[in-house]
Amino acid sequence: MASLDEVQYIQGRVIMRRRDFMLSTAGLGLSASLASCSRIASANEDKAPQPRAIPEKIGGRTLQELRDELRHYLFDIHLPFWDRGGDDTQYGGYMCILANDGKPLSDEKYIWFQGRGIWTLSYAYNRFGKNPKHLESARRARDFMVKHMYAGDGRWVSCVRRDGSPVKGVSGSIYDWTFPAEGLIEFYKAAGNKEDLDLAIASIRAAAAAYDTPDYKGSRSDPPGSRIQGHSMVFVHTLRQLLEIKKEPWSESMQREHVDAVMNRFYDPETHISNENLDHDYRRIEELRDYMMLGHSLETRWMVMFETLRTGDRKLFDDCAEAIKRWIPMGWDYNFEGWGGGAYYVNDTGTHGHGAVFNTKTMWSQAETMIACATVLEYTGAEWAAEYYGRAMDFIRRVFAHEDRPWSLVARRKGELVEGSAGGDGNRKDNYHPPRAMMLCMESLDRMIKNDRRLTPFPRG
Repeated sequence: MASLDEVQYIQGRVIMRRRDFMLSTAGLGLSASLASCSRIASANEDKAPQPRAIPEKIGGRTLQELRDELRHYLFDIHLPFWDRGGDDTQYGGYMCILANDGKPLSDEKYIWFQGRGIWTLSYAYNRFGKNPKHLESARRARDFMVKHMYAGDGRWVSCVRRDGSPVKGVSGSIYDWTFPAEGLIEFYKAAGNKEDLDLAIASIRAAAAAYDTPDYKGSRSDPPGSRIQGHSMVFVHTLRQLLEIKKEPWSESMQREHVDAVMNRFYDPETHISNENLDHDYRRIEELRDYMMLGHSLETRWMVMFETLRTGDRKLFDDCAEAIKRWIPMGWDYNFEGWGGGAYYVNDTGTHGHGAVFNTKTMWSQAETMIACATVLEYTGAEWAAEYYGRAMDFIRRVFAHEDRPWSLVARRKGELVEGSAGGDGNRKDNYHPPRAMMLCMESLDRMIKNDRRLTPFPRG
């Protein structure tokens, strides 16, 4: 590909020759004709293919090799793994506390993993070949979830046994209400049952009402009534998927509210970070002002970028890309590789130093890095996005990926896996973050390949 200097030199030579030619023919009365030809040439130039902006290789692998690798992980390893016991074909639904051979280590079914699993299998069905096996798995889980875990009025039970008998009551966290909504929206796209869309809408609206109460508490560690970036994140993500199929004033208004919260309220222009918690009126909590949860901040920005692809807001897309460009190096471990998607602190204090905390590294935060970088690369060709996509994928290959089971969830700083903890993340298998990253990045890579490494045109709203 020609360098910028070469391109400018060639353009300069073309302009000089055109000017000299115009001057030499002016006496012959040909200027008007040449001007007309120039307009025709300009129109043709606008239609000419754009130069290739996507590198031929990322991390030493071609786009096709990267795409095929993700397809292998998804369809040869990840989804088939659940056939060994995680996908409950008798009762329906998904169990995610599993041994490495797929044997269930607990009979509990959590609402997070039902909603997320329904989304995963429905998206795989809708976007990758319409395999009836994927739709049937999602249908079984949907029927189980609605029958045994729906508590009415848009609320959902947190956890039940394999057969549907209760373990925990109605959840107070809106994550437990928005994940079922996301799964039902994607399943609606596959099966077309209006009841599923109505349930999803009821869940979103119930979550929004709960979140707006002054004493809402998302988790034990969140101050009562606080606004939480992760909550705006899931609202933006779920509402975008709803708005793709059904637009209503309330949902459009709520989407604008949470996009604004992400971009203008949680983000602190003084420190250039995005706080995870604000008070109920969106004012900063002084003792939490220097803290950012890197993974959520990055994840939220790519979700807003996906929303701009729906609305056609290129400026907002670029603002998100700039934030991602700033934050990824802040969270990258240049000593041992990998992205520290947990805590980041701006200041040195008596309890912590400034910078990212690398004591553990999560698979999901590497997956969010992949999605964010692939999206930026596809529409901008930014070299840094290609660089960090390759780095994140290298770290996943080296630390989290396996040929006989899904990607592991947690590692120590140098890459030692945290596995085998009773009932915790060490034995949980993730039915959402890895396949989501695989599918979204496959789609992005497919477009880059189809466009012959030229930028994907930014959509108009």
